[in-house]
Amino acid sequence: MTPQSTRGRLTSWVDLALPEFSGSVPVGEVRQATIRPRRAAEWLGDFEARLSMRSGFLPIYRMSDGEFVFVCGWRPYTADFLLRYPRMTMRSWAKALLKHNVDQFRSGTVGYGFENYTPEEWKVAREGYGRRVQQLSAEGILAVNYVSHLHFPRQYIRPMCDWMDANRIHLDEQNYFPFYFVYALLLGPGADRFYRGRRILVVTSDEDGTKAPGIERTLLALGAESMQFRKISRSKSMLDRVDLGGLRDVDLVLVGAGVGALNVLEQVRPLAATSIDVGYVLDCLWQPKRFVGQRAFTVPDQGSPLLRVTP
Repeated sequence: MTPQSTRGRLTSWVDLALPEFSGSVPVGEVRQATIRPRRAAEWLGDFEARLSMRSGFLPIYRMSDGEFVFVCGWRPYTADFLLRYPRMTMRSWAKALLKHNVDQFRSGTVGYGFENYTPEEWKVAREGYGRRVQQLSAEGILAVNYVSHLHFPRQYIRPMCDWMDANRIHLDEQNYFPFYFVYALLLGPGADRFYRGRRILVVTSDEDGTKAPGIERTLLALGAESMQFRKISRSKSMLDRVDLGGLRDVDLVLVGAGVGALNVLEQVRPLAATSIDVGYVLDCLWQPKRFVGQRAFTVPDQGSPLLRVTP
């Protein structure tokens, strides 16, 4: 590790204790590695300003445990998880010992955020992945989950930092923000202000046909001007092609595609719109009563705007 490396530069920690979420995310629960000491509220303000200042294509790609496994391969939990999560940790150690499905990529669960690639598909999907992330980081934002948090698998953070160095992915104050800021901005107390007047395209899977109308109903109730939808596969989004034909004007793209959101973000570049990998946000927009509040930074203390506008 050198002072210029990713690990050498992310030496400060910011407590992501946002005043609007103090009831659900208490002080000290989530801390984010950062380039310099700063207040979380100030950093969130910079994130919001970054999105509001840019006209044209601005991609935001989130990277968390799914992307970390995609890059580094599956790794067992470290020993410090043993006391708090003994059964889960022991199962992960047994899986490592038996090498059970460690050569196949799976992320999420069936019916939600599910990606499943055979060893051959995983190999193809990973080719050039570092170069593609590097290119996106040069023109947009990486919302990376470099956090200290009870439930987060910390065994991936060090190898991911080293992977970024190997692929010349340089994090700075313009392109590096916390993963959770996407939730805080798009589901927080100012969500209706963020969506108001927007011409929105949503790209995600919708196997039973219920997701698109549910998301549209919530977005229009929050003040969006219009909503369009393009469907992708549930489990192979890194290999999908998105049909952009026949679209009306778009100024905001919301993507739910897991690791494959990178593939989708690259393809919506011609739309010249702010394009955000939002993932779980779409579930909250689809069924607010079911999903809002089930994850950190998805329900502000004063109540969710999504719940106020849906019956």
